[in-house]
Amino acid sequence: MRIRAGEGEALAPRSDRPPGAPLPAKRALRGRESRFGTPTIWGVLPATLILLSTCLGGAGAVTPKALVLSSPYKHTVNTSSYLVGTQGCAKAHARGAVWNSSSGTLRASSRSWTENCKRGIAGARYSYAIAISATTVIIPFRVPTNGSHSIALSWNVKITSVDRLTLTGCPAKNLSNWYPTGAYNRTYTGGSCNSGTELNFILDASVVDLTNPAVLRANTSDATAYNDYYWANSTYCDNLGGSLSCSNFTGGSGGRGTFETNAAGVPSFNWTGATYFTMWTNGTKMVSGDRYGLIVTISTDVDASTWSSNLVTPWFAVNAASINMSTLGNGAVLSSLVIK
Repeated sequence: MRIRAGEGEALAPRSDRPPGAPLPAKRALRGRESRFGTPTIWGVLPATLILLSTCLGGAGAVTPKALVLSSPYKHTVNTSSYLVGTQGCAKAHARGAVWNSSSGTLRASSRSWTENCKRGIAGARYSYAIAISATTVIIPFRVPTNGSHSIALSWNVKITSVDRLTLTGCPAKNLSNWYPTGAYNRTYTGGSCNSGTELNFILDASVVDLTNPAVLRANTSDATAYNDYYWANSTYCDNLGGSLSCSNFTGGSGGRGTFETNAAGVPSFNWTGATYFTMWTNGTKMVSGDRYGLIVTISTDVDASTWSSNLVTPWFAVNAASINMSTLGNGAVLSSLVIK
């Protein structure tokens, strides 16, 4: 296994297993509810906020009376990171996301590719690849009056993506090796072919008071789109005191969907094309003389896996997953920032 990010946890394979088989260790990099936890981003965020607050200095940093901000966005600060990891016969590539303050555009790309190893790995054959590209941008602003305000962000996101799986050709299983279950006089055997891809686009927005962080009370907004699919062809046999029973399964699971909080238009997310949506964050006890920072975090992450066990002959499977939000006119454009 190779990890090519300065910081990050070791990746353990996800298991698509025959029913009742022991569970291998699962990867613990992240759950869907928290995909921005890469240390290279959040480890520098507190220092970044301090730097931004210091650099903004006087009252002229951002026009206090401005209700609508659009590109070019001034005095922004951003930090980017990426993480790639592979195991077995796999490749992964990611580039740190790029923020262009002149156009208000974020660009990122992630891709992973796996092939089930044909030789060199005894027993179970496993390949896994993950690629994550992420960035955090802080956009400074002021509010026109004291009190409660809503900060709305209008986005135009355009991407192209690939999710390709091998869903056929699983060879016959070798069911001659029986394994103990831990229960008295009971053994099991089984074999399987498994494919999987995951694609995720995640965007978070929140507001901080750079002058007096203890005063502001604000909620957050987030938009997540996912495209996951898994396929398996498996056989499982159970032997209880000489009574033999076997079951077979072939099929897939997964699909596309979205999660959103304080965001409109996200459910229509387009994995090949453009999506327009709006996010908003509400703040109370805001002060016209304070400096505020809108924190935007964006992440694209993909992974692909192939796994087989106890087959008579090798299974040739190639899976691929990618998100292009970088070239061919793709990107995430912050069209406007409206303060009400």
